[in-house]
Amino acid sequence: MLPKKFRLPPKEFQRVYKRGVKARGEYGMLIGLKDETIEGPKFGFVVNSKIGNAVQRHAMTRRLREVAVAQAGELESPILFEYVAFKFTKDQAVLEKEFATQLQQVIKGLK
Repeated sequence: MLPKKFRLPPKEFQRVYKRGVKARGEYGMLIGLKDETIEGPKFGFVVNSKIGNAVQRHAMTRRLREVAVAQAGELESPILFEYVAFKFTKDQAVLEKEFATQLQQVIKGLK
């Protein structure tokens, strides 16, 4: 489970999607929006039925949470992140690499 301090509130998803900087990859799109009213980063995930059945969706969400928590420890900037998954993958290393690349693109776009 994603620690509460890193969770994106449900009411913020639409605002982040509409106003945020987007970085698209093979497995999903990371969207970031700077918000000076928060402390540290917050992450939210959208994994819909296009990914597969419930087992695959939950597995993908668990992998994304692990990657986000690992990356969040290194970030101190007040940014809201939303990840919209497009494609299922079992390969954690590939997902970590793509997520890190997208994270750098979004942070660069916000500066």
